Amino acid sequence: MPSHGIKDRVAIISMGCTPFGEHWNKSADDLTSPIALQGATPGASAHVYRYSAASLGAIERGDDLALAGGALSASFPASSITLIEVPLS
Repeated sequence: MPSHGIKDRVAIISMGCTPFGEHWNKSADDLTSPIALQGATPGASAHVYRYSAASLGAIERGDDLALAGGALSASFPASSITLIEVPLS
């Protein structure tokens, strides 16, 4: 499989880390966040890849996220690592 590199691509990588210890003021709930892109003309949708407790043996491809006006809203499961790939138009 040939490598295509990262030319003409935008990647948003999100990960939250909490220091070891007791955190009574923290939550293990999923997070939802709006994301706005500037300085690029994105395509119609973004591709989601996720590593989480749902499948510890693989990074899974999720459902595409629709982009409207260069913005999207994404959910990030607790204890996960998410990659959002935004193809440019």
